[in-house]
Amino acid sequence: MDDLAAWLRIALLFAGFARLPPQRAEGACVYQGSLFENNTIWKPDSCQECRCHRDILICEPAVCKNPRCDFQKGEVLRIAPNTCCPECASGTEGVCQHEGQTHAVSALKYPLALT
Repeated sequence: MDDLAAWLRIALLFAGFARLPPQRAEGACVYQGSLFENNTIWKPDSCQECRCHRDILICEPAVCKNPRCDFQKGEVLRIAPNTCCPECASGTEGVCQHEGQTHAVSALKYPLALT
């Protein structure tokens, strides 16, 4: 009986360190450890939108339009920082942008996406 009591004390001790999952309200959803109420809509990143609908988690990718750039007028296709969809922008031949900085293509030391 002493062994059983010792094991029970150890089990109770470890149970105090156990992390319980977040309590879910009726109709709530859990996404990456965070609790969202029913009918909540959020964007975990710029390329998807999620919503909680009656405890069902629905995440969908962003729907992008097909931009029609006028390349003869110097427009280029680019994806701006913190966005998902490409857009047309005025550009300069032989120049690209990376992390908000403009670089001459000849100065590049590693491949970057031209914008």
